[in-house]
Amino acid sequence: MNEIFDFLLSSCYVHVRKPDAAIFRIALDGAQVPVDEIISIDDVQMFVDVAIDLDITSIHHTDYLFTSKALTDLGITIKHEKIKYA
Repeated sequence: MNEIFDFLLSSCYVHVRKPDAAIFRIALDGAQVPVDEIISIDDVQMFVDVAIDLDITSIHHTDYLFTSKALTDLGITIKHEKIKYA
């Protein structure tokens, strides 16, 4: 996870949860990068819509292939590996 995500924001620690736009603003503050460098991925369309309303590039995750293509379309290469279970 550390290879793909810069940080994790958990609603139980910030006492705000989606779809409240405040949690997205907290994430934007935590990211410390311009909004055009952020991509939100969520499987709930309502949450995607809130992110888009805040000018956050957002992907509605429906399945792995769709999300991989959406990221590729944004110029992000996905390394496909087989998952190994212990």
